[in-house]
Amino acid sequence: ECKWWSSSPEGKQDVKERIDEFMMRLRYADDDAPIIVVGHSHYWRTVLNKCMAVEAQKGSELAIKVGQLKLGNGGVIYCRLNFDLGRRLIDDFELMFGTELE
Repeated sequence: ECKWWSSSPEGKQDVKERIDEFMMRLRYADDDAPIIVVGHSHYWRTVLNKCMAVEAQKGSELAIKVGQLKLGNGGVIYCRLNFDLGRRLIDDFELMFGTELE
């Protein structure tokens, strides 16, 4: 098995590029069906911080917490993406199945 991970932390530009590529893959997926993605809670916190629409943040205590805390192990979060919004394209989100933030 080859080593696919880096031995040093990613820089901010590397993370930005990875998120941009991830969002493009979602945008141009072949199907309009819901997509399920699994990933590390710290990555999701970064994605939410960088991609949550301003309107989704306004007056939302959950939006503040999601940007500061991490999803619990096995946590599930629903995100709706609106690519017409540009870079801040998550216009709705919800913790699901009893998911808590830590």
